[in-house]
Formats: sequence, C-alpha cells, structure tokens
Amino acid sequence: IAKTFSYKATLTLSGAKEATASSVLINDKSTGVTYPTVTSWQSVVSLVYGLNTFKIVAKNDTASSLETVYTLTRRLPGDSSGDGIVNDYDLSKLAKLWGSKDASGDFNEDNIVNDYDFSMMVARWGTKV
Repeated sequence: IAKTFSYKATLTLSGAKEATASSVLINDKSTGVTYPTVTSWQSVVSLVYGLNTFKIVAKNDTASSLETVYTLTRRLPGDSSGDGIVNDYDLSKLAKLWGSKDASGDFNEDNIVNDYDFSMMVARWGTKV
C-alpha cells in the first residue's frame, strides 16, 4: 500500500521500466531522474505542504507509456489530524497514539510514536500551513 501522506520535505520515487525506454518523465521533466539499472529509475522530489501530484511516463524515440499518477499530501510535523495547524486536537490524538506505529502521529517516520514525535509537535505548536 502506498503512503498517502508524509511529514518529510523530500520523497524518493522509483520504479521499473522497459529496457527500451530511453527516459522517464516526472511532471513532463526528466531532470533529476537517474537509472540505477537498464530496467529501473529513481528520483528524489521535493514536497510542498498540501497535495503533491506526480505524473510519471516512460518514453523512447517512438512511443510513451501510459501515465501513472501518484499523489501524496505533505503534512506539517505535529499536525496529526491533517487540518493544517498544530493544536490541542493534535496533542489529544498523539496521546491516544502513544507507543503505536500509527503514521499520523509518527512525525519523524521512525515507526514508533514517542517522545521524539512529541518534541516535534511542541516545537511547532500553533504553526499553520
């Protein structure tokens, strides 16, 4: 299952491609796309707060693949509710998620909701995006 949101500023997109595909375009650009093997590609992309959409197409001299669309929402670290502000509601939710692996409270994305996530929330208390 693909992630639907992230707290990080960048994301590595990657995938497989046909050996005959000469390039992979992300949002109509090949800038930053690398090819670790003849049949794979990857790119580190920047994420803005809110919804990010990536349209991915493989091309060669004569044809293009079908477009694959990947969307991901970047949330403000500390905003466990996803409403764009770090506030009391987020603190209440974090307390409920404490010790779990729930991604909505795991602001540093280390697979555990703990004091590191709490400190990230406190550092952004009252922040809006």
